[in-house]
Amino acid sequence: MPVLSIDEIRKKCAVDFSVLQMDIEGGELDFLRENSDLVGKIRLLIFEFHRGYFSQHDCGTIESLLENAGLSKVDSDGRTEVWMRSGEH
Repeated sequence: MPVLSIDEIRKKCAVDFSVLQMDIEGGELDFLRENSDLVGKIRLLIFEFHRGYFSQHDCGTIESLLENAGLSKVDSDGRTEVWMRSGEH
């Protein structure tokens, strides 16, 4: 099955994303590091945060990446977290 990156989808479809929902089984840190430009533009992120896959340090890094991108955590049910751009809620 062919796989497209977020950038390839954005270019192919001429679309920008304002909402991102992800469940990538431990790929959160890599995704956030590799897509900081996208994360810096979205207004809402909903994701299943697989904390068990990460050290406490890496969990802190994920949260810092989101905060540095201007997002704030607004809800969590233990695993699924909702982050929004400041001023959007």
